[in-house]
Amino acid sequence: MITRVTLQRTGCEGTCPVYTVAVEAPGRVHWQGQQFVARLGEHRWQLSPAQWDALCAAIDARDIHAYVDAYPFDNNSRTCQDDCITTITFADGREKRIAHHQGNPAAPRSLTAFEKRLDTLIGTAVYIGIDDERVPWRRKGME
Repeated sequence: MITRVTLQRTGCEGTCPVYTVAVEAPGRVHWQGQQFVARLGEHRWQLSPAQWDALCAAIDARDIHAYVDAYPFDNNSRTCQDDCITTITFADGREKRIAHHQGNPAAPRSLTAFEKRLDTLIGTAVYIGIDDERVPWRRKGME
């Protein structure tokens, strides 16, 4: 049984969204937008029971323990990529943490797809926003 899901996206050399979103059973969401997101600061919302179940099912459908704990930046990595740190906490206290530098070519593509799926199921899109909403100089028409 899953009790908590946390997704943290770190910055890059550009305008990558920087945020942490945590979901606790049975679907309480806490957002902390830090930089290059449409919604800065703390925000909270509630997933429906069906949304929480879908989130847990998406995690259960993956063999998350098959992913190594870290896919770090290295000499083969593409630069100007953010990191995504996914942490799944289980009822028995176990935790699986995956630190994934998005530019690391050794990371499986399925991990990136999994991270995007978690974002979708949690409903972060409106908080991340589109480029015009999250990059300050674009909001002001100062490109």
